Amino acid sequence: MAVVNVDKIQALELLEDMQLMVIDVRSSEEAEEDLLVDDAINIEMDDNFEERIEMLPKDRKYLVYSENGVRSQRASKAMEEKGFTEVYNLTGGLVEFSEEISC
Repeated sequence: MAVVNVDKIQALELLEDMQLMVIDVRSSEEAEEDLLVDDAINIEMDDNFEERIEMLPKDRKYLVYSENGVRSQRASKAMEEKGFTEVYNLTGGLVEFSEEISC
């Protein structure tokens, strides 16, 4: 399965799945300020990212996010290349996720 890009509404639906693992790829300093969800795992998108994700089960469902979606896109692609089967990238990151939904 290829990485699936999701928007805020799709991410909210995914977050209802108790089996979903949420990965924050921002720096640890950024992650200290705010998280998408309280149980998000912070795995910084740096030179050691690929080594650290090797410890994660590849058959789980993952939602990956960053501040604006750029790092999470790279991280999601790296996860796909490592054999992860279900990876969702939050496009626009926390910036767009935090914006109000206009009707």
